[in-house]
Amino acid sequence: MFTTVYSCRDNEETASASKTLKIDMVSASVDESGQPLNPLVNTNIGYANNTYVIRGSGFTGLQHIYFNDYESYFNPNFVTDNTIFVTINENTHT
Repeated sequence: MFTTVYSCRDNEETASASKTLKIDMVSASVDESGQPLNPLVNTNIGYANNTYVIRGSGFTGLQHIYFNDYESYFNPNFVTDNTIFVTINENTHT
């Protein structure tokens, strides 16, 4: 599954100060039965309607996340510069 993460700025002045996005790890938040998983175990596959933790840097100000060209939901109140929780859009195909 291919992941695209990008951030947008409203004006050119803040665009020049934008950070480079870096993804270090993606992990599932729960298993098939809904039990929490270790957030420090990397995964290389994702499924629609499941929530994942993305760790890296440069996430502050993030506005959109796409998996295979489908925009996926995330709550901007839970975004830090190093961590974001995202639920893969149900229409996303592998």
